[in-house]
Amino acid sequence: MNDLSTYFKFLMPKHTQFDQSKILESLIPLFIDKGYNGTSMQDIVDRTQLNRSSLYNTFGDKYQLYRAVLNKYAERQDGIANQILSLDMDVQKALRKFLMSLFADETPDEQQRGCLLTKCTLELSGDEGVIQKLLKTSKTVMIQALQQVVETGQERNDINPAIQSYQMALFIYNTIQGLRIMNAHEFDKAETELIIDSLFQQF
Repeated sequence: MNDLSTYFKFLMPKHTQFDQSKILESLIPLFIDKGYNGTSMQDIVDRTQLNRSSLYNTFGDKYQLYRAVLNKYAERQDGIANQILSLDMDVQKALRKFLMSLFADETPDEQQRGCLLTKCTLELSGDEGVIQKLLKTSKTVMIQALQQVVETGQERNDINPAIQSYQMALFIYNTIQGLRIMNAHEFDKAETELIIDSLFQQF
């Protein structure tokens, strides 16, 4: 290789190899904590340990990156029904265990300390673009999953068959959203258990 080619090779940008999925996962707690508006590109650089050019070249601007993080977070909801129903206990107990796991302070996983979708809904409710569509889709997926859980419980005689499954799924979903807001800054286990107990009185 001659000196000229070596020189031009030195000038070419280096392509950093990294796991995009892990990068998006690492940004979830950051956006939960600071929100979209409160998170700067420097915060993102500090969290990911990637330079700005790598981030921009891979994900685009902050808004596009935020959308990618939201999509990654929303993917978790796809398997919620199976996650609940796979627990080796009756459906009511499994659902209660799942609900407490959303807020329990025993988990070391900082990604459990709040909900990115709830945070986004409160912060960017006026957005009429892709983010709003993602939030609506995520809500629909979650309610359908909860409805599936209720109907399975009814089939197994774990939940009152007279209950309207869709109405109950909506009730559970709204309870989850309320608890997420209530526990956004500090988890109160006693109050959370009281609210969940009130929810299960409807069963």
